[in-house]
Amino acid sequence: MYEKEWSDLLNRTIYQMKKPDENELNALLDKILDSIHSNIIVVDNQYLTKPMFKNYLHNMFYAGKQLSDIKYFTYEQKSAGLVGQTKLGTGGIQYTFQTEGKEKERKREEMYFPPTQQTLEGKKKEDKILRQKFFEAQFVINGIPKLYEHQEEAIQAIREKKKISIQIPTGLGKTLIGIEAIRQFGTPAIVIVPSVELLRQWEDEMKKYGITPSVVYSEDKKFGIVTIATYQMARLPKYHEILKMYRIVIFDEVHHLYGDVTKVILYEILNTAEYIIGLSATVKEEYEKGYAVQETYLPATIKKYPADFHGTHLEVPVEIVYVPVHLISTEREEYEDAQLKITRALRTIGPPSRWSTVAKSQEDKFHELARSALKALHDRRKVLSENTSKMNEAVKIILSEKRQFIVFVETINAAKMFSDMLSSHDISNAVITSDVNINDRHRYFLDFKNGKIQVLISVFVLEEGVNLPDVDRAIWLAATRDTPRYMIQRIGRITRPKPGKVAKLYWIYAVGTIEEDRIKKYGELL
Repeated sequence: MYEKEWSDLLNRTIYQMKKPDENELNALLDKILDSIHSNIIVVDNQYLTKPMFKNYLHNMFYAGKQLSDIKYFTYEQKSAGLVGQTKLGTGGIQYTFQTEGKEKERKREEMYFPPTQQTLEGKKKEDKILRQKFFEAQFVINGIPKLYEHQEEAIQAIREKKKISIQIPTGLGKTLIGIEAIRQFGTPAIVIVPSVELLRQWEDEMKKYGITPSVVYSEDKKFGIVTIATYQMARLPKYHEILKMYRIVIFDEVHHLYGDVTKVILYEILNTAEYIIGLSATVKEEYEKGYAVQETYLPATIKKYPADFHGTHLEVPVEIVYVPVHLISTEREEYEDAQLKITRALRTIGPPSRWSTVAKSQEDKFHELARSALKALHDRRKVLSENTSKMNEAVKIILSEKRQFIVFVETINAAKMFSDMLSSHDISNAVITSDVNINDRHRYFLDFKNGKIQVLISVFVLEEGVNLPDVDRAIWLAATRDTPRYMIQRIGRITRPKPGKVAKLYWIYAVGTIEEDRIKKYGELL
């Protein structure tokens, strides 16, 4: 598809002994990768992820190879027995599959198929599920309360557009929109979520209205008329044919869909699902990676912000208290050293999204600078996150308020340090990180809801999708990431509507650092 563009660039640069413009080359490589609807590419029997394959193509370009001479297959093609491909004079490609010999035995996991599932031939296939007829659920959905105006607007947009993204602030009924869509537009339906916590919340909400969903995650894999699955499971190739049986596909926290690993889910169901609905409090913005894919396939037709609900009974007033601290001399020295390297890389290489690629390329003249800049990002985060002065201020706040808090930190070590500090003051707490198993997380949430735990400390895990309507206090111990998404998602943890609720956020920041810039940039947004 991009052979001519590749060849033209070679002729203008490598073949003329000139170095290509890296931005132009990377743009071409990104277009090639976006055209490959797989996350694993096979080259010379080596299995490469997309970033690895991009680096391989980069090296092949500098070696003067034509794109048409580079032979590669997708993982799915290789699994199907593809052993060769030949470009025809017509411009098409002839694929050669290995058909001789015994087919390898495949171990298949036991999965539940709903009794109404049929292929177009009228019978169930064991090894391959063809595109399905759609069947109505055997249960009755009832008890859904009257929708608010913004929810009705969302349902109407789904009815008209069918494939759409909807942005609504945290706590204002995204889940109910999804359930109402299933009630109005039929089944089978599947909801895909980024975490088991969200899976359980959807399951609990559905049961309120007469739906008993099947669930698919690491510890349970049962598909049904209405299913809730995690992105981690849905992206696996062995489940792709099953996904095609669903009339309605709902992506919760849809901004997770557009990563290199997960967007394959969208490509698999584009031509089979009748309705594809993306839900989020923060859909992709124009400056973010994935925005073009979103607007091409699931355009954000409904975009509501917290300001749209000011003055209504759905608004939860938020007081933001800014608490400054000063870095000690050794911390200031470490911070300035890291900031200098980051600034140099920004001016020389460009945005941090490019640094990993450059750091992996030994041939790139900015290889060492990119490596040092990536380490500097880590060092800067460490200085701002693992800061005892900030932690001491946070302890004072918690002791003075004597209420439950969610505290956001940005490293696991910072979470452990702060947990130890709280424990030394006899303040009950729990640390929630990606390393904490599902059962322990559930127990911590339950203990928090029951008042046995006063403080939950989160390393990114609690930034979205956790339903804790009673909590109205939060502390930010660090804010190093330059994106409004995390700010909005974090504050959403304490602004779920409840009569009479007033939320308070304590933003503890280091004076004379990027955190002051974050306040200027996002303070009004919050």
